[in-house]
Amino acid sequence: MNRLQTYDSTKINSLINYRDGETKYGEKIKLFNYLTDLENPKIKFVLLGIPEDIGVRANHGIAGTKSAWDATLAALLNVQYNEFNRAENVILLGHLDFKDLDNLSENQDAKFLSKLVCEIDFAVSFWVNKIQSYNKIPIIIGGGHNNSFGILKGTSTALNKSINCINIDAHADLRATDYRHSGNGFSFAMENGYLNKYGILGLHKNYTNQYTIDLITNSTNIKGIWLDDLIHKNNLTESVSALIKFLEATSCGLELDIDVIKNSLSSATSPTGFTLEETRNIIYQITTQLKPAYFHIAEGAPDLANGKKDENMGKLISYLITDFTRNYKI
Repeated sequence: MNRLQTYDSTKINSLINYRDGETKYGEKIKLFNYLTDLENPKIKFVLLGIPEDIGVRANHGIAGTKSAWDATLAALLNVQYNEFNRAENVILLGHLDFKDLDNLSENQDAKFLSKLVCEIDFAVSFWVNKIQSYNKIPIIIGGGHNNSFGILKGTSTALNKSINCINIDAHADLRATDYRHSGNGFSFAMENGYLNKYGILGLHKNYTNQYTIDLITNSTNIKGIWLDDLIHKNNLTESVSALIKFLEATSCGLELDIDVIKNSLSSATSPTGFTLEETRNIIYQITTQLKPAYFHIAEGAPDLANGKKDENMGKLISYLITDFTRNYKI
C-alpha cells in the first residue's frame, strides 16, 4: 500500500518492556490493519514514521535522520499508560519503507538524490491525504524536513484549501526551488499553493542567508521570529501568541525541527537554542490554542553518520508526542 509497513502484535510486544503491576502505552495503542480502522470515531491521532535521510543528504547535511523513527517507537511504546497518557485515541499506522531508494542513493550527487526526494514526496502526501480525509490528526516522525512538502500537500488537498503552518525551527527552509531537498519544502509548498501563511519561531541569524531574510521581510504571508531577539527580549510566550494570531484564521500545521532544541542531535546540531522545557511549553501553548491539523517532528538523529549518538533522542521525541496528544483540545 504505497510503501506503508504496518505492525502486528508480535512486533509491538517485542518492543515493550513488561513489568508486573504496570501497563505500558504500547499495550493500549491501536494497530492498523485496514483503511476502515480509520473510520473508528474513538481514534483522533494517527502515528506515522518516515525513516529516511535522502532529503538531508540532498541538502548537503549529515545523514542519520532515518534512525529517529525506530528509537521513538521503542521509547513511546514503553511510556506508562495512566490517567495522563491515554492511548485509546491513537492508532499506529506504521512507517513508510524507502530502503530501495536508500540503496539507489549511495554515492549519488544532490541532483540525483532530489529525484528520489520527489518519490518520497508522493508517498508522504498520499498517506497524509488519506489520514486527513478520515478527519484524523497525523503525527509524523522521522526523516528530513523535506517531508514538510508532502505533509502540507497531503493536508491541503484533503481539506481542499491552502493551509497555514507554524514551524519551530532554527532555519526557515525557504531555499530556492531549483531541486528538491530538505531546505526547501516550504518554498515548494508555497509555490504550489498548498501553504498560505507561514510562521517560523526560533530562527538563527547566523544561519539564515540574505535571500531568506529578504523573502521574510518583503512577504506579508511570512512571519519570522528570531531566537537572537528572544534571548534579549525574554518574551517567548508573547511571541508564540503573536504567531498564533497571525496564523489562526485557517487550518494550520505544526512543524518542529529538532535542531531548534539546544544540543539535541540532528543533521544541524546547535549549541544554542530553546531548552527542551521551553520547547514543551511552546507545544503546549500551540496545541491548546491553535488545534493544529497535524504535528511533524523532523531532523532528529539518535545515530548520525559522523559517529555521534544520542541515546535519549527517542525519549525526547516521545515526550513531545505525549505533550501534543495530552493537551490537544478535541
